[in-house]
Amino acid sequence: MNTLTTGAAAVLLLALGIPPPAISQTAALEKCQALKDRIEQYTGLRRAGGSARQMETWKKPLRRSEEQFHEHKCRKYGRKLK
Repeated sequence: MNTLTTGAAAVLLLALGIPPPAISQTAALEKCQALKDRIEQYTGLRRAGGSARQMETWKKPLRRSEEQFHEHKCRKYGRKLK
């Protein structure tokens, strides 16, 4: 593709609200990092202990975050996640 066509395609993608791949990869990495942080937070709460009711309350968002982590295929970022 020539630069005019490439530039026009980029403008069209942005106008349609579709981010360029580099931006979407960064956003995906940030989303995965947030999910990992949330998983670690609830895992820490559960390991610290508490009543059965608290454990069940913390388990729901933990499982939801783990599901989203797998749905977004966050394992591919591996060591980039801190």
